Amino acid sequence: MSGKAAFDEARRAALKYILFKKRTVYEVEKKLENSGFSEDVISKVTAHYLELKYLDDELYTEKFIEEWKRLKYESYNKLIVRLKKKGISESIIYKCVDYSETDELEKLEKCFVKKYGEVDGFDKQLLDDVQFSRKFYYFFSSRGFSFELINRLLNPEA
Repeated sequence: MSGKAAFDEARRAALKYILFKKRTVYEVEKKLENSGFSEDVISKVTAHYLELKYLDDELYTEKFIEEWKRLKYESYNKLIVRLKKKGISESIIYKCVDYSETDELEKLEKCFVKKYGEVDGFDKQLLDDVQFSRKFYYFFSSRGFSFELINRLLNPEA
């Protein structure tokens, strides 16, 4: 396949992929790579769509964070890991993420309420059971919350 034909085919494939849902540059590069296009063609296609503003990692990150804040009961640590997996650079991530420990505690509380009901009504003696305690802490830590934050939610006066 000639260079122009490969570029056109890759451009169409990338456009179809981008229009289905917003994507990062990394995701488009991986898709084209898996479709068998050369590095040269992939870089030309991504440069083309970056120029047209069809690809914009910073805008993608801002929208992703907005949606994450609305829908996800996860910590900022988990958010950062998700964005890194999508190929977003750390500089863009830290530029867009507005970390607040208060927000983090609110997220944890929402997650807690969804799983166990109100914090005030939670029987803390359940944590004396080793198996329950292990599951309890694993549930929240797997969502990126620190043990310190979990304990602060349970013992706000401490």
